[in-house]
Amino acid sequence: MTKARKGTTAEVVFDAPEAKSFHLRLPYHSATMNLPSGAPCIETQVPFPSLAGFRCTARYWPNWEVSGRIKISVVVTRTPHSHKKHTVLAAHIDLLAKTRHPAVEGETFGAHRLVLAARSPVFKAELFGEMAESKASSITIEDMRAPTFKSMLDYMYHGLLPAGTAEMDEASRKKMEFEHLYVAADRYGLDTLKAMCEEVLCATVSVSTVLSSLVFADDRTCPKLKSRCLAFLAVGENFTEVAVTNEYLDVMKDMPSLLTQVQNLFKKPRLSWSLRL
Repeated sequence: MTKARKGTTAEVVFDAPEAKSFHLRLPYHSATMNLPSGAPCIETQVPFPSLAGFRCTARYWPNWEVSGRIKISVVVTRTPHSHKKHTVLAAHIDLLAKTRHPAVEGETFGAHRLVLAARSPVFKAELFGEMAESKASSITIEDMRAPTFKSMLDYMYHGLLPAGTAEMDEASRKKMEFEHLYVAADRYGLDTLKAMCEEVLCATVSVSTVLSSLVFADDRTCPKLKSRCLAFLAVGENFTEVAVTNEYLDVMKDMPSLLTQVQNLFKKPRLSWSLRL
């Protein structure tokens, strides 16, 4: 592991009672451009005076394997001599009902305040703002499935979408999971995750899923997914298979606005002629 050269600094971007965010400046970044992919990372200790008893380490991977991107990892650890109460990294997210006992599939999740606040403006307001949750050691997440929250938490920490499993081989199962994740991302202001979920949902559009996807897209204002569904229905053979189902009749009856949009797919444009004398 390569140590960062002198001059590498970290400057505070925003201040909160128990949190710091920083910008890692690499004065010699150009010198790292010719390093081969997979080269050792550059590491530096980031000074945060307000985090007494903790050590923040920033690691930078030049020429990461993903073209056009760099990878930066920030790790906060407790120093051995610290005996202060651990407050910065002590946020536990309890997925439970109002009884304050784990009631969502019996799961409790541990998470770091800094990570949640850095990734989500909603969590930032809850954990470091004037809301009551900012003083609590745990917060309650309601109206969300435990697997969905776990997937969102994995994305916030690692930037990864849920991996496919044998149970997700069916497009309908995969679609349902990513619909739940899209709603969670929208709730917590994770716009990039929303866009990624919408891309996955577009890829799951088929004869068996197009109608439910269209309803979801219309309800959640997903323009890209809605366009994909309408484009799918605009193909004659696809529409023929979908239009004979009871689901199609129910959707078009309950949502006349969608019926109009589907009908417009097959209206032929009028031709106009003008004769100049």
